[in-house]
Parts: sequence; C-alpha cells; structure tokens
Amino acid sequence: MQYDSILIVKDIVIAVAAFVGMGMGLLNFWNEKAKEKVKLKVIPKAVKRSGRSTSGKEFIVTTQNEFPGKNSKDLFVIEVVNLSKFPVVIELVGFVSKKHKERLYIPEPLLNGSGDWPRKLESRESVTLYGNLSDIFSSNMCGSLFGAFAETVCGHKETGSSQALKQLVEASKKYA
Repeated sequence: MQYDSILIVKDIVIAVAAFVGMGMGLLNFWNEKAKEKVKLKVIPKAVKRSGRSTSGKEFIVTTQNEFPGKNSKDLFVIEVVNLSKFPVVIELVGFVSKKHKERLYIPEPLLNGSGDWPRKLESRESVTLYGNLSDIFSSNMCGSLFGAFAETVCGHKETGSSQALKQLVEASKKYA
C-alpha cells in the first residue's frame, strides 16, 4: 500500500515538472519571436522655443505636452526611437489622418545633427525630424490628423500621438 502511494506522488512530481518545462519552453519561444520584431516609438512634439547657448550653439526646446501656437517657430517635430534589438532604416515620416486614407509625408525633413535621409537607426538610437508647420496647415488633411507615423524600408509602419499634436489640430481648425 505504501509503495503505491509513493508511485502516485512520483507520477505527480514528474507531471508537474513536465508542465513547468513545457511552459518555460513556450515562454522562451515567445521571447525569441519578440526579439525579431521591428519596434519603433513615434513621438510628435512641438517646438516650445529656440535660441543660442552661451557657447554660441543653437538649441531647440521641444515638448509633447503642449502646442505653443505662434511661439512654435513654424516647426513641428517627430522623434523616432528604435526599440528593436537590431538596426532599422527609417524611410518615411509624416502624419496620418482619420478621414483620409492618405498620409501627409514630410518629403525632406530637417534632421538634428548630421546624417542623411533615409536614416539608419541602431538599437536604442533615435532621430529627431523637423517639418514646417506651414506645410501641415496648407494641407486639406490638417484638421483630421490623429497621429504621426514612421515607416521603415521593409514597410513596417508605427504611429504615435501626443497632446501637442492634438492641440496643433485644434489650432489648425481655428486658422482654417
């Protein structure tokens, strides 16, 4: 009788160990697949102010929390961060619209620092792109914009939104 109860306990321990091993195998598989995906963070921002530092270098202060209206220096900013484990090449940036299926591209964005466009971003690297507000305001899609987008050369698209973009859309409705 005692021998039978030991066998039952042994079988239960083996079954639990097998299920834990299977669960850990599935978790590892899931994590490995996630490493292969392109992950971008797209943050639309507004230019709050700009100027020159005491050393003479030009600086620009941006915010994703508010759109300063007339103090925006006629620029709008899209920051793209590569959260992937590998480098990606960002080819297109711009804005997406609710009503229109088209996107509002920034054809030749102004870049911070040096580098060409399209831009290769290493893992955990970012690029800040500047576009003219007058181009955005002159578009017939301006009142229906809801997010900024970035697209890689392989066709992966990612979007993002912010308070600054929402306030920009509201300001464009007032000016229209």
